[in-house]
Amino acid sequence: MTRGRAALLAAWMAVGPGAAHAAAPALCAVVSAPTLVEVGQVFTVTMVVHDCGDTPLIRVNPSLSFTMTGTCLLINSVAQAASGGGSVLAVAGPTGGTVMCPVALAAGAGASAYADFTWSFKGVAVGAVDLTITAAGLEVGGSPGATVFASDTVTINVQRPAAMSATLTVNPPGLIPYGATVTVYLEVMDNGDASVDQAFVYSVTVTGTAALTPLPCPPLASLCKDDPAYAKSDLASGLPGRTWTWLYRTSAPGTVTLRANVGGLDHLTRALVVSSPATTLFTVPVPSILSWTLTGLPVLVQGQEALFKVRATNAGTTQVCVTGLILALNGLPAGFSAQVPVSADLADSLLPVCTPPWGAGQNREFTVRATLAATAASGPALVSVTWTGADSWTGIPVLGAGVPLGVVISPAERVVTGIIPNPWSPADGPVRIGFAVPVEGGGGALPARVEVLTILGEVIRVLVSDVRPAGAYEATWNGKNTAGQKTASGIVLVRIQAGTRREVRKLAVLR
Repeated sequence: MTRGRAALLAAWMAVGPGAAHAAAPALCAVVSAPTLVEVGQVFTVTMVVHDCGDTPLIRVNPSLSFTMTGTCLLINSVAQAASGGGSVLAVAGPTGGTVMCPVALAAGAGASAYADFTWSFKGVAVGAVDLTITAAGLEVGGSPGATVFASDTVTINVQRPAAMSATLTVNPPGLIPYGATVTVYLEVMDNGDASVDQAFVYSVTVTGTAALTPLPCPPLASLCKDDPAYAKSDLASGLPGRTWTWLYRTSAPGTVTLRANVGGLDHLTRALVVSSPATTLFTVPVPSILSWTLTGLPVLVQGQEALFKVRATNAGTTQVCVTGLILALNGLPAGFSAQVPVSADLADSLLPVCTPPWGAGQNREFTVRATLAATAASGPALVSVTWTGADSWTGIPVLGAGVPLGVVISPAERVVTGIIPNPWSPADGPVRIGFAVPVEGGGGALPARVEVLTILGEVIRVLVSDVRPAGAYEATWNGKNTAGQKTASGIVLVRIQAGTRREVRKLAVLR
């Protein structure tokens, strides 16, 4: 229904000026207010009064009482009835008319026949409330003049403001594999009474030790943070909400805390509404990393067969299935012509290690019998370990980290690989004499003999005299002869014979 001055004028004209209300004082009023407000919202209530009689009125004011001196007592004549459980609170007013609250009205339809009074109210409790305001005026003339009153009632419905709740979930949940794609779902609902206009992703924060790399949105996402066409959406109270979807890829292990909330405009007040933050926590486990050490002979001869001991620890946080390990010479597995895992002692594990998987933090040992390629280049070289298998959680190929073993590769025709120290004194401990048995003929074992001689070729002591397969070996000498007597200072000879090859080296003895 149309309210205000137009309504008052239409009603007055319908009755018509003249005898129908001759010499009769009358006051009419219309109260206007929003029919729908929110809890906490401050709104304006207006009363329009009209001298709808035939005599002027003075001291017109929204009060049930006034004085003849013209001062408006501002005794609030506002009454409210909680017809639907709602309530409002007057926070300011009334104001209007003239500087002084009471006004004088002329009878008729002219502008001077009207006056406006306004209040500020605030919604307090949810529900409907009937607001009734009464105004009073005094007839000019009379002994005394007649007091006239007018009142009007307006019904105001107080509702809850728009309020959004957000939920953040990820797929897969909980433990998310390293290098996997993570789908993030931000769901929002309007839990208030007012609808939300232009809801949008207000903020997204990623904290934690893990690293996430943003990816484009999936092609059929209902709402996509990166797609302008779906950046905002209206939400209706009580109806299914909306979901924003976007993607990350896990690029570093650790924990991740995702926080996000949604903003929008309250449909009624146009105030910004922001949901409480939604939070989700997940973990990107450290992929299985085998930390290994390698031990073996420091000197190898081309074509030699030797044992290598590998000790490894699963330094990740997940289990791993290891199907094999491979020795590499200077990064190339072809540096070894044959490799066979063996169980050399009770500490050794046999491959594969999958049932049960190799657990996080567990230590294992392996022994590999490997034959150095006959074509391996002589000189310093590095022996390293690579692994085959996969992380049991992520399926990512197993990783390894370790320090390669430094070795020296000797040519097959060389039999003396080193005399340490030279010169030698008893304080140095035994002399270490390295020698190699080469590959000859069919590659079988060959006679090997290591002797210490005088400079004239007389035997001081025989250190080795047996048959050995091709490979690198070491003999020691304590500086004494066969009878246990100390050798005098001077030069002695070390003669080594292996198969058909023989070498003689000088050794200085210092007493």
